Amino acid sequence: NAVLLAMLHSDISDQAFKPSDENGISGWGLWPLTMVVGQHGIDDFDGSLALLKEMTKRGTAEFDVRPFLDADQTRALSIITPWSADENLHVRRLASEGTRPRLPWGLGIGLDLRAPLPLLERLHGDGTRFVTRSVANHLNDITKKDPDLVLDRLQDWGRNGRQDQAEMGW
Repeated sequence: NAVLLAMLHSDISDQAFKPSDENGISGWGLWPLTMVVGQHGIDDFDGSLALLKEMTKRGTAEFDVRPFLDADQTRALSIITPWSADENLHVRRLASEGTRPRLPWGLGIGLDLRAPLPLLERLHGDGTRFVTRSVANHLNDITKKDPDLVLDRLQDWGRNGRQDQAEMGW
């Protein structure tokens, strides 16, 4: 993991959509490296998830957190859920996107549909459209198996949003 970490681009401000350069690997160039971590990093569970978090600041690792969720859902979610409050928008998005039940082209995982709800709770009002679009896609995935769960969650968010607005005098 230390070798891969050292290869990453030094700028994390917004490298996810930029190519790799003399300062390190970012963007699409990360994809083979995130795959290596996802396929071979289970033995260093915590360290590998920490590395995927760092990688996603410079690209994305949504496909490669899934083997960790499949191996130990509780442990993986205990690490991933705090990412929903990270200052980096790509890490916040990874918390939602990586835990999607039906991520297109992603490894199917037997994730309990309710397990990621605490991170979605935090992210549904995120100020970044890139993040909230992932939450919407995540909720759409859940509707395929449990539409009532999504309707209940949206109603709760609507009620809470109206309460928040009333408290602020809107």
